Amino acid sequence: MGKRISKAATASDFTATATDTATTTTTTASVSSAVTVPVDTDAATDTTVEYITPTVNDVVPVVTKDSIKKHLKSLDDAVKTFKKGFLSIGFNLLWFKETLAYQEIDGKEYKNIESFAKERYDISRSTALGYIQIAERFGQADPKTGEISCLKDEYKDFTPTALMVMCTLDDETLAKCKSNMRVKDIKALATAKDDDEDDSTDDSDSTKGKSSGGDGDNDGDGDNDGDGDSINSYDTRLSGVCLLHINTVEELESRKEYIFSVM
Repeated sequence: MGKRISKAATASDFTATATDTATTTTTTASVSSAVTVPVDTDAATDTTVEYITPTVNDVVPVVTKDSIKKHLKSLDDAVKTFKKGFLSIGFNLLWFKETLAYQEIDGKEYKNIESFAKERYDISRSTALGYIQIAERFGQADPKTGEISCLKDEYKDFTPTALMVMCTLDDETLAKCKSNMRVKDIKALATAKDDDEDDSTDDSDSTKGKSSGGDGDNDGDGDNDGDGDSINSYDTRLSGVCLLHINTVEELESRKEYIFSVM
């Protein structure tokens, strides 16, 4: 049986030092000013206290008439700036394209306007050509300088995206576009135009097929009064050359040129 060792209790075991008291006070104050997560008191070794700091997602913005007015004006200004910058890019790219001034800039040579836009401004080829096309089709030239620096009056209220789509339309369809139309409605005009053209082509082909499959005459007497290109059951040139009456290959060979010429 082992020997039991005991230690006499002293006053220091029950009295906190000044340093311990200060530390305890500081810890208590900091904990009381923060949100704490309950600690599992049953865990003998885990006594760490976790603190949760509120994030911006936890803060609900206060919506007032003044805040709506403020953000709406900010958004309006940003959109106007974007539109102005969008068009300005197109107008200036068009100027560089027409003057060929892009060929050498700051000692660097560019082979075309697309490479100039891509290498200097990281604008893709398709986007650069889209900007230029808008400037060419909807821009208003200055009568004195010939430079394009603004849109024609009838296109000033269209959005840049709408103008991009409108570049693909013909003049007839373009005249139907209104500034209050959504982009998908403008696209629908182009689709409707294509469908009308397809229907017209189908009708033309159908009419052409009926005329070639008819009797080919105008007076209804069964004779071909035309140029002889139409083949029908009443074509007199085929009388006596019915394929059912050809009995041998040699006979077919002897008449094939005549048959092909008629067909």
